[in-house]
Amino acid sequence: MVKKVGSTKLSRKLMKVRASGKMMAIIGYVLNEKWTDPYLLSMAVTSDGGVVVVPSYGHDEFIGSSEDLRRNLGGFASTAGLTREEMFEFNRLYVNRVDDWESRLGLI
Repeated sequence: MVKKVGSTKLSRKLMKVRASGKMMAIIGYVLNEKWTDPYLLSMAVTSDGGVVVVPSYGHDEFIGSSEDLRRNLGGFASTAGLTREEMFEFNRLYVNRVDDWESRLGLI
């Protein structure tokens, strides 16, 4: 079940950051919220470090490397001013939502 946009303190904080539609779709997916149209139905990191998503229009897309994803998510979290606790919560959500076959350790 997808939550309403801005349904948690963490999502309201992250929503304030300006970023590309693709990045907002990724953040929304991690938070289990629909922030964009199209939104993401799934996201996976392959064992060789590729990032593949399935947007709501249904075609698999390669969107980049896991290295870029982790760097961009870290920068996004820093720009949003996440506390340590909020970063741990975001990491927990990432681990639960993203099929990351490269590293089951999460973002941090």
